[in-house]
Amino acid sequence: MQARLVNTTADKAAGDALIIPVFQGEKALPQEAFDTAAAPAMQQGRFVARVGPRSQGGQADGAVHRPGVDVRDVQRAGDKTFQLRFDGSRGKHLKAPNSYTPDTDLHLQNNWIEYTDIGLSNGINESIFGAASDPGIMKIVGGGPNEVFVGYHSFHDFVNPDPNDGTSRDPNRHTGKVDRVRLKDDGSIEVVRFDLVSGNTTEFWHCRDIQSMVFDHFVHKHELYVGTEHGIDKLSPDKWFQPMDPVTGKPKAWVYTDNQYWMADHLHPRVCKHEECSQANPNANTQMMGDWKALAIGPDGDLWVGGKWSAGKIIYTELAAELTANGVPNPGGKAGWYQRLGQDAYEHVFGDPWCGSAGVNN
Repeated sequence: MQARLVNTTADKAAGDALIIPVFQGEKALPQEAFDTAAAPAMQQGRFVARVGPRSQGGQADGAVHRPGVDVRDVQRAGDKTFQLRFDGSRGKHLKAPNSYTPDTDLHLQNNWIEYTDIGLSNGINESIFGAASDPGIMKIVGGGPNEVFVGYHSFHDFVNPDPNDGTSRDPNRHTGKVDRVRLKDDGSIEVVRFDLVSGNTTEFWHCRDIQSMVFDHFVHKHELYVGTEHGIDKLSPDKWFQPMDPVTGKPKAWVYTDNQYWMADHLHPRVCKHEECSQANPNANTQMMGDWKALAIGPDGDLWVGGKWSAGKIIYTELAAELTANGVPNPGGKAGWYQRLGQDAYEHVFGDPWCGSAGVNN
């Protein structure tokens, strides 16, 4: 799958929007299919969070996870391993780790970004690549003037399950994600990649396969909501900036919390498989949530969300994460989007009382 940007009068929609035709082989997908239609193989995602004795203990996924939570999506038909998808024969081009200039190409399968991960959970220190997994583009949604957002597929392997899937040990942790594409005054484009990770730990990287996106043009303007295989993130694209190391003068490597000025980690309403969720012993249940293909912004600016097994209405809050007195994101706070208790985060929850993001049932 390839994508190209066009900026001709004939290719512009009403309102002078930026259009990205998507080509698969010789055939262009219709513009109206961008946000609502994907090939059948792209819509067969599955997700189950199995909560066992060593798992997250019934807390929301903004809280610290422990081993035992299955955060994998099914493998798409025809997908291959990470190594085969990203080999030298694909015409890849890389950026040096720890360097940054806005890209001028979409981060499709042959356009990697090289990340330097230093000090991740589980003692991970390595350079690793990130771009789309096959088949590439999953969703496109319009943003502000001359702006679109492109969401990509991220690989999960259910054929040969790996207990490290979705963790800091996962070699696919930087795949998928979202590009912000802006048309500049000189006719060129600027592409910034939004990397998504758990808010209070670098242990978990399981919101990365983009299944839906909706952009608020009217109420809480320029907020972008992203439905993934696991949860729903809120992004504030206008607040994005490249974190810089004050000592070296170069872009920061992981780990940092600067992304939490603009990236609000995920929420997800839940139900429990074949039973009422236990409030006394949450570890006894198999929690069911994921495949967030349905997002809709209500007239009040709150977000209706629908997944394969559960649904609900998320109450809007501006902060991605609670800020300290000096204005720095506090991953351990209580007031940010993903940090709130259930009673503060949800107006409606399908099927069961939701367990709060601090592990407190409400």
